[in-house]
Amino acid sequence: AVPANMARAVMQQIVRFGEVRRGRLGIQMQDVAGRDGAAIAQIQPDSPAEKAGLRAGDIVTAVNGRPVRGAAELRAQLGIIPVGENVEMRVQRGAEQRSIRARIGELEARGAGGGGETLAQLAGALLRDAERAGVRGKERVVLVTAVEAGSAAFQAGLRPGDLILAVNRRRVTSVAALGKALAGSEAAALNVVRGDFLLTIALR
Repeated sequence: AVPANMARAVMQQIVRFGEVRRGRLGIQMQDVAGRDGAAIAQIQPDSPAEKAGLRAGDIVTAVNGRPVRGAAELRAQLGIIPVGENVEMRVQRGAEQRSIRARIGELEARGAGGGGETLAQLAGALLRDAERAGVRGKERVVLVTAVEAGSAAFQAGLRPGDLILAVNRRRVTSVAALGKALAGSEAAALNVVRGDFLLTIALR
């Protein structure tokens, strides 16, 4: 079930903008063994997180006054904050506690827009070559520009704006490379970025 606060936030964006605007902070996060909080594993260059002063290794313990018990909870809390709004995070850096404010940015990818190519293995999805800001500079990825409701791609979990990074953890840098990686495979796992979320989408 979708949490009530998340559903409410989605409806507010649809009413205000006519669509859901995915936000980004530009971090990759993970659980912390033996304690509450979410550790920042990586920060994308020139991201809202970097501009706010967050660092890899910081442990986020609260968002807007609400405790964070793990990475999944941090993703959920950040996911309902509208693009352009500020978020106040309580952060532990070594032995020091800090309060850091960041502004949620809008998810962007070069090559975004309508149109694209199709692949038989992802029927119902339009795909384009794109770039995103990665930890080591620009990374070539595959952007999902559109997904037909009810299609095989939709039922698998792909959504417009998703960035496909890899198949079975092997990097793909173009639609052509994605097609080759999927060819002849009855089951595969797509490694996908959706905003600040890292997802694995199983294809059967």
